[in-house]
Amino acid sequence: NANVYVDKVAPTCGTWSGGSTNWTKNNRTIKVACSDNGSGCTASTYTVKTYKSGTTKTASLSHDIKDNAGNTKTCNKTVNVYVDKVAPSKPNTLLYLWKKNNTEPTSSNGLTAYTENTWSKKKVYSEPSQSTDKGSGVDHYEYTTTGKTTNKTNQKASYRNIKANGTSKIKWRAVDKAGNASAYSDKKTVKIDTQAPTATISGGTNTTALDGTTSKKTTDTVTVKCKDPTGGSGIKVSSKNVSLNDKKGKNQTIYTLLHF
Repeated sequence: NANVYVDKVAPTCGTWSGGSTNWTKNNRTIKVACSDNGSGCTASTYTVKTYKSGTTKTASLSHDIKDNAGNTKTCNKTVNVYVDKVAPSKPNTLLYLWKKNNTEPTSSNGLTAYTENTWSKKKVYSEPSQSTDKGSGVDHYEYTTTGKTTNKTNQKASYRNIKANGTSKIKWRAVDKAGNASAYSDKKTVKIDTQAPTATISGGTNTTALDGTTSKKTTDTVTVKCKDPTGGSGIKVSSKNVSLNDKKGKNQTIYTLLHF
């Protein structure tokens, strides 16, 4: 006699897998398990959907499972998907002047704007403008610096103080909770010179002296040569010949070193 097997009972929806409330920028595949005490499921698990793009947080999913006798069961579930493959918006690089060079600021409150690529005798504070992200949301910001400052690449921070004399460059980007990074902002140039120039004075060899002791007018020439420390802003007037005149009375000559 032939064995006859009858299965009129639909399979049972098992555990759903693949979902999570942790944001990811990788593909996420949602599956549902199947169990059947009769003819058995045609597959132990069924792939419901694979999320490959966009910004998806939750999804209401439905899928039919089957047993080997042809019975079906519709499985329904609201699944935590949390897939974000869209980067945040690109921030701007904001620059400000320190109030005092011996007190490092930790925010831009009370600071005045610094004009990029101009020499300043004050140090510079930088932060990114606010970025937006419609998926997982902005998690943090990163900067990259090059030049005279200490070079950093993809450094996580909310601000950066630039203190080095000379020319430095800085740019910012935003990173969302899924790990997507925005494009970097346009690189901004910072020029700082906190060191005063120096000068050497030569000449003044007229021995008849400009001492105001005679009524005779005498003259002499003094040469002032200026230089700026390496990496500074340079000198507007590097040298100057100054004629000194005296006619009864004391001489007073003021030399101003011009830089920045």
